[in-house]
Amino acid sequence: MLRARPSSEQSQEGALLRRAFMEAMRGHAVEANDLLLEVLGRLSRELGPASKAFETFYPPQPLPLESFQDHVVEILSCGDAEARLLFSHLDVHREGKVAIGELLNALTSMQAAFLPMAQGGGKTWGPKAAAVEDAFPRLGEEAEEDEPPQ
Repeated sequence: MLRARPSSEQSQEGALLRRAFMEAMRGHAVEANDLLLEVLGRLSRELGPASKAFETFYPPQPLPLESFQDHVVEILSCGDAEARLLFSHLDVHREGKVAIGELLNALTSMQAAFLPMAQGGGKTWGPKAAAVEDAFPRLGEEAEEDEPPQ
């Protein structure tokens, strides 16, 4: 979940330091990450890749809250309160503007982190496959039979 939140505090092995984790979890971060996962799950069930929801026009530049909210409510079919929470979460530098592309990046990063890498013959492969198998649709679910990766 923290991949959506930038952090420069990592160990040499790339692990997130406890201090950085605790700082990222302050305030609304847990609620916002929970909302991102909920939105991701809904989009995955309805559309497959989360990016499909963003296949519409939206301004590429960073937007103030009101404009961001108007576009996100339409794109994600969510409420104003959810759009404001996402805006606040993504405005990490507190500049008062967030690009909708940052929301797309957060959702696709989360989807890549949580979805299995491949599946075939009723089995799913990948290190995170068991944890997400029930929460998200399997890749290639509509196909009758998939081949394992080569």
